[in-house]
Amino acid sequence: MKGMGQYIITRLLLTPVTILVLLTFVFLILRVIPGDPVEALLGGRSVPPEVEARHRAALGLDKPIYVQYWDYLSSILHGDFGRSLIDSQPVTTDIIQRFPTTLELAIFSILIATFFGLGSGVIAGRRADRLADHAIRFFNIGIFATPIFWLGLMMQLVFGVWLHWFPVTDQLDILHKITFHADITGLYTVDSLIKGNLTIFTDALRHLVMPSLTLGIILSGFLGRITRVNLMETLDQDYIRTARSKGLSERNVVYKHALRNAFIPIMTVLGLQFAILLGGAVLTESVFNWQGLGHYLLDAITKRDYVAIQGTVVFIALFISIVNFLTDLTYSLIDPRVKY
Repeated sequence: MKGMGQYIITRLLLTPVTILVLLTFVFLILRVIPGDPVEALLGGRSVPPEVEARHRAALGLDKPIYVQYWDYLSSILHGDFGRSLIDSQPVTTDIIQRFPTTLELAIFSILIATFFGLGSGVIAGRRADRLADHAIRFFNIGIFATPIFWLGLMMQLVFGVWLHWFPVTDQLDILHKITFHADITGLYTVDSLIKGNLTIFTDALRHLVMPSLTLGIILSGFLGRITRVNLMETLDQDYIRTARSKGLSERNVVYKHALRNAFIPIMTVLGLQFAILLGGAVLTESVFNWQGLGHYLLDAITKRDYVAIQGTVVFIALFISIVNFLTDLTYSLIDPRVKY
């Protein structure tokens, strides 16, 4: 317990340092890339110098770089990511409104990735160098290399246009979206269950199928390869041979002994992939017209809204840091042999 406490304290001290480095990196990158935020704000129109100077002062761009940096950090500590250059709305408000949409997609995607990734990895690991192993490895490598936007478009074409099984865009049918408001958690599936509205729940699930499958199946390719490698290494350990010599069934050996011990690096991948899904959902949300963080970020990039870009990237970076921290703390729950 003492070792765990020391580890938590160390991670708590290191996490702010990591976040500070990320914030500094974002701040510098957005100030060295081509493009002028004032020009973007004015829409490329030619204006008198005094008007341009007034807008530059309003954005704080007339101050020395170190003053801008200090103001930037102070604002973030107070939860203020600035105002969008396009509609003058607080970026913090936009992020809060759109985050549940991306979170819902990320949750269902990681569940699908876990199901297919672990399943295929275990089958391949148990049948190493056999036909099933070669087939699964070929599929996992191929699917992980598949462009997300292409797979999403093929999903829409086959299951939406040709077969009419699932809706091709948005989170709900238009009439349901007008009449139902996810005002509890922001997640349509959860709020519809809380309110006892099974019609909305079913509709939300139908809209979730294709975008979550698109992300989940592609991630499952990488997860399946990681699972296979770690399971094969674990099955080659002495304690596994001892378990088999005692007459334990192969199912018990694999699922109760080998897979649990092989799960620590897999858990790391799951935690990282779940966090990265927030940023990696950009193309998926664009293809399926999901109004989440990814769609918001892409729209901000297109319109050169550097305040919105900065706020969204910082939020995603903070989220990834928090998830990494929580992932590290769960190691001891999976394998008590881990020492801190």
